[in-house]
Amino acid sequence: MPADLTGEWMSTNSGSEDSYQSATIDSGSIKINWVSDGGNTKALYWAGSYEAPTESGVYSWDSQNDTEKTSGAMLASSDPIKTFSYNDKVISYDVSAMGVTKTVTLERK
Repeated sequence: MPADLTGEWMSTNSGSEDSYQSATIDSGSIKINWVSDGGNTKALYWAGSYEAPTESGVYSWDSQNDTEKTSGAMLASSDPIKTFSYNDKVISYDVSAMGVTKTVTLERK
């Protein structure tokens, strides 16, 4: 049975309880925010397409950037496509900022 990835996710490797990324996945989209100030401040990082797994096990998909939503967001990724991977209840993807790339891992809230 394929995994159901819809719902709320939170980064587990930010190194800070006060600053992290959170994601919401629904039937056809994924939205990721930078979260800071104990959850009081949110800034859009990614809004894109989501393709649900059709088989169980390791899964990945290429999300198309919804530029209508991200073009006006100062901290949003400008990448046209972002690859997400799912394995063992963890979603991972790369984030690049100021010349540094880090792999973010998300777990269900």
